[in-house]
Amino acid sequence: MYACCQSTHSAVEAMIGALAKMPKGKGAANVERITLETHRPGMSNPHPATTLAAKFAFEHVLATAHVHGHASADAFSAETLARPEIARLRERAVVAGDAGVVLHLLDLVGPPLDQHAVGRVARLGPRPRLPARVEAHRRKNDQIGRAHV
Repeated sequence: MYACCQSTHSAVEAMIGALAKMPKGKGAANVERITLETHRPGMSNPHPATTLAAKFAFEHVLATAHVHGHASADAFSAETLARPEIARLRERAVVAGDAGVVLHLLDLVGPPLDQHAVGRVARLGPRPRLPARVEAHRRKNDQIGRAHV
């Protein structure tokens, strides 16, 4: 559970995954750019004025998750809006399409750190099958409906 808009949860999970891949000794100061690929690019606001706005702004969600390593309530306190390293990361965030986070580090040798998130629905696994009697009833009703069309 995160203290931000549900539409940003996959971005938080991708950021936390990307953080786990960061080389030891690297932090927010080493981030050149954050590229967020999302299905909701309209939720972009690099300068949220309130804590509520910050919970819906991908740039702030990514920046505070990077600095704090989580997205709990304290990651969205009023103090985080003016915190220099969070503000710097918000300015370095680019919001695009798809679903993942790419961290471009200033002095990283090799490709950027790429972490794609698996959404919550996908993690639930295959859809459960209906009980046989319910499935039989559904099929019967489908056939009756087609016969009357």
